[in-house]
Amino acid sequence: MKKLIYFFLVFASFQVIAQEQPESPYKLDQSFHFDKKIDFELKMDGKIVRSYIYFNTSSGYSLLEKDFFSQYEGGQNLDYQITFPQHEEQFLYTVEQEDHKRRSFRIHKPVLFAGQDLSNMAYFMAYFRNMQPTGQTVNMGEKGDFYSEEYEHSNAETAGDMKFYISKYTDAFLKDNSFCVSWLGLGYLNVSNRTFLITKISSASHQFQINLVTEKNADYTFNGQDYESVSVFLNEQIESMANSQAEAQNVFVESLQKIEDPEEKNLRKKAQKLKDADQQKMMDIMKQMAKGDGKIEDVYAAANSFMDPVQKIEIQKADLKVEKQQISEKLKKESAKEYPSEKKMTVYKLQLDKVNEKSNVLDIYKRQFDKLKTDHAEKPMELINKNVEVFMEMNTKLQEVETKFEKEIKNVK
Repeated sequence: MKKLIYFFLVFASFQVIAQEQPESPYKLDQSFHFDKKIDFELKMDGKIVRSYIYFNTSSGYSLLEKDFFSQYEGGQNLDYQITFPQHEEQFLYTVEQEDHKRRSFRIHKPVLFAGQDLSNMAYFMAYFRNMQPTGQTVNMGEKGDFYSEEYEHSNAETAGDMKFYISKYTDAFLKDNSFCVSWLGLGYLNVSNRTFLITKISSASHQFQINLVTEKNADYTFNGQDYESVSVFLNEQIESMANSQAEAQNVFVESLQKIEDPEEKNLRKKAQKLKDADQQKMMDIMKQMAKGDGKIEDVYAAANSFMDPVQKIEIQKADLKVEKQQISEKLKKESAKEYPSEKKMTVYKLQLDKVNEKSNVLDIYKRQFDKLKTDHAEKPMELINKNVEVFMEMNTKLQEVETKFEKEIKNVK
């Protein structure tokens, strides 16, 4: 499924001038009607999938059903996906495997194409204005009745080897200079008041090819009212988090009263303040998502904020400072005894070494995350992936430090 993201081919016709996207008039719980159906065959990475897409050619949206998604690992939860290219939006309808709960939610600017954000419509206009016929033709469809011309970008070196096959043999009619294209790229576009059908897309370098098998009229309606908006779930989670946070705060206040060391008490307050701020930020993002039924204006910024690795590091460093103060006090008390325990002294020193080494590891990775943020400032999706990758690497390194010192402590005699 991951590689399919590249082929989220939502685009406009060749002659359309880029405009700001209109506000979506659609609701998750309404009914959607479709007047066209395309059966297709998708070949990718050696796998062949056959399924179908429904289209509403007058309003310009399309539907993929679980018949398609269930053929891919991880797609079993997805029942329906409606794509609204003019509004840069998708509606997803899912069923949870555990409790069979049906939920629906919106996605805003969900994917990338050729490294460009879906919202950058100027890119799409420029890309397709530079498409040109190669002179090659092919008869598409199971009966070969869709005579299609091959198009490719005028600068394949920079635009890639994607080829599109366009046919004028369709009775569908779209509004002038409009488009109705599915998530996988097949669909319709109107140029100069003439409607064309995209019958095939291929890319040798990405081992991708999708072919139209049949195109037919349809009279199909899907009703989203049987699915509960994800906003209900998110609001329940926000309320639960708020209650847990209040309870945790009460426990924290009580625990502070039992601490005699003023320095430890001060360090604990600082650590708790960071944790509270982190959770509040998560709750604020969830509130934004709940308000938009799952849709959020800048999904990449939200994702990077939701899992801000530098903030997580600051929290871990604050906890290590508390731990270091506790160990230091134990070492101080033990060394002040008339006959201090050599074993305890050695253990406390090793524990301090462990805390210091972990703190050094966190400092090293904090610099890495700062650099990643600078290096990938213009590529938010890459930043998300890199942050996750490096964060996992950091946790592995911290665990290695923990294991090393625990063995040494265990062997102290």
